[in-house]
Amino acid sequence: MHKSEKSEAKYVTEKFKRGCFCKDVQIQMYQNTVQMKPFWREKLVCIDSCLASEIAWLWKHGVVTGGSCCGHGKLFPMINVEDESIEKMEELGYDHDTNGNEEQNRFTFIPKSV
Repeated sequence: MHKSEKSEAKYVTEKFKRGCFCKDVQIQMYQNTVQMKPFWREKLVCIDSCLASEIAWLWKHGVVTGGSCCGHGKLFPMINVEDESIEKMEELGYDHDTNGNEEQNRFTFIPKSV
């Protein structure tokens, strides 16, 4: 990891205000989301509002996400990444989620913003 990326990893920890502010939001109902365009595809995707800044920051740094959820105050929040981005997430200081099975935990990370 380059020196600038190390400072970026520290930055992401300090930048994002922690907390999910969903109120009466149901899981998989896309009620509190924003549409965003990933850098690797043309189609817009829905991102939970409280994760949007963090996801945009990850995309800016070349991380290919495969899904995310803030948990809506009901579940553990998570960010899934594609295989080619696992090492990058680790370099950026992200912790693996430990709530799934071993295979899921490999590509699932705990967000820093919620």
